[in-house]
Amino acid sequence: MNTGIDYGAFEIVYLDPPWESSQWQQQGPSLGNELLGPFVAELLRRQLALTIIIKLPRQADIDKFDSLVGSRATRYAVNDARKGTLSYWLIVYRA
Repeated sequence: MNTGIDYGAFEIVYLDPPWESSQWQQQGPSLGNELLGPFVAELLRRQLALTIIIKLPRQADIDKFDSLVGSRATRYAVNDARKGTLSYWLIVYRA
């Protein structure tokens, strides 16, 4: 994988991938043509990011995403204050 980044680690990387793609149901989230799980795994493996925060929809299969990354994320539920229901997830991986 070529991330195009060769100049040291970032403190924090925040990713908010598009949620309405046809790949979501079959392969999981992506950024362009790059599947997000292996991309995050590579950032962590190469220690190019110390903390990676990802915004995922409430219906995301976080356990499946964790298996693609090869690490378990800390999960934060973000609720809709007006409705009192889950709005989306913020998941955090640390190197």
